[in-house]
Parts: sequence; structure tokens; C-alpha cells
Amino acid sequence: CAGVPDTVEGRIESLTLHALLVIRRLKALPDPAPDVAQEFVDTLFLHVDHGLRELGVGDQAVPKRMKKIAQNFYGRVQAYAGPLDAGDREDLARALERNIPGVASAVLIPYLLAAESRLGQMSLDDLFARPDLFDTPAPAKP
Repeated sequence: CAGVPDTVEGRIESLTLHALLVIRRLKALPDPAPDVAQEFVDTLFLHVDHGLRELGVGDQAVPKRMKKIAQNFYGRVQAYAGPLDAGDREDLARALERNIPGVASAVLIPYLLAAESRLGQMSLDDLFARPDLFDTPAPAKP
């Protein structure tokens, strides 16, 4: 994702940001979209759990790691929701910079706002039909 460091942590943050945008759209749509949002989150965490196991994280450590990942995920959802709802770029920049070390918020914020705007025009059927919900951002200039 544009503006997010290409590290393991950065990739998790990028996944969180994209999931947040999809969840926000699903929750804004009529039934059954809010139920789909919950299924989406459940599936997301199932995949993260499987990913940890594939990386060799032991069975006893996975629940502890998943709890931390879930706390971070829901904390981010809460931290970004207010600024996104208000269209407050400064508050959003502060939240991003607080949560994502090395983030280029000046690059990331326009990408996030454009993505949210595109998603905001989609129906539930559109969300299911499009394999490319997010544009591939141009590489950041050094």
C-alpha cells in the first residue's frame, strides 16, 4: 500500500487498512451486508491464524498472537473511523503516524480517501463481482 513500509508489520497494517475500508462500506449497505462484514472479519482472522501456523508459530503461541493482532485491528478500526467519518486529514495523519512506524501519511491519506470514495459507490453485488476493489498505487517517489 502506498506510504506503508514494506515490512511484515507494514503489510499487516496495510491489510488492516484495506479491510477497514471494506468493512466500513459493508456496514453502510442494507442487509445482508452487515452480516457479510462479520463473515469477512471472521474469514480474515482465520487466514491470519493459518498464516501464523504456516510461519511456524507454535500451537500454544497462536492464540496469544491472535489476541494481540485482534486488539490491534480493532484499535486501528476505532482510531481511524472518527477521522475518516469527519474527513479530517490531520487527525487521520496523526492516527496513522502513531500506529504505523515509518508511514508516509501524505502519500497514504489520498490513497485511502480515494479508495473509500470508490467503495462508497459500490453495491454489495459490485463488491462481490470486482476482483480489483483497490487500485494499485504508483510507487512512491524517493
